[in-house]
Amino acid sequence: METADYTTADGWPIVSLMRAGGIPTSRVTGSDWLQSVTQSGALKSHRVALIGGSDYAAEAFRNMVGETACYSLQGKKTDWDVRRVAGELNDRRIQICIVAVTPPFGDIFAADLVSNGFRGSIVSVGGAVDMLVGIQRRAPAFARAVRVEWAWRLLSNPKRLARRYLLECLPTYILSVLPQTLALAVGRKA
Repeated sequence: METADYTTADGWPIVSLMRAGGIPTSRVTGSDWLQSVTQSGALKSHRVALIGGSDYAAEAFRNMVGETACYSLQGKKTDWDVRRVAGELNDRRIQICIVAVTPPFGDIFAADLVSNGFRGSIVSVGGAVDMLVGIQRRAPAFARAVRVEWAWRLLSNPKRLARRYLLECLPTYILSVLPQTLALAVGRKA
């Protein structure tokens, strides 16, 4: 986060933590951002790259964005050479690189692109491209409103998400994020 030009909070636990710490923020999900810029046509005036997602998602995304989608990289993420990719992005004068890879790998790869000289802007959107093109369904509005998107996604794809949500995210939230949020909230009221 220290090297990012701008940071947005995608998940409500992070929004709550930032607000409790006195950092004004609003939630901007990758899905909301991506839907907004594709529907408005904002990407059509920029040279765009998509890193991650399936070949089908990349083709569907390219059809939505049009000719400005100038670079695409899919496949096994452990095979990607970040130095080579940064060079190719610069050679193609990419202005916006959308990284559609699950955190934390996508965020780490994005930071590595910058440290390897990529000159454009990077937006990490996780699975938002899959949702935009219809591969995955986004949680319904009621689930988003009551902050149980994670439960919706878990029930929709338990084989892929059970370990991440139940063994990685939930303990991290309970043992780290929630106590920090409460401590900051109490400290600000005192």
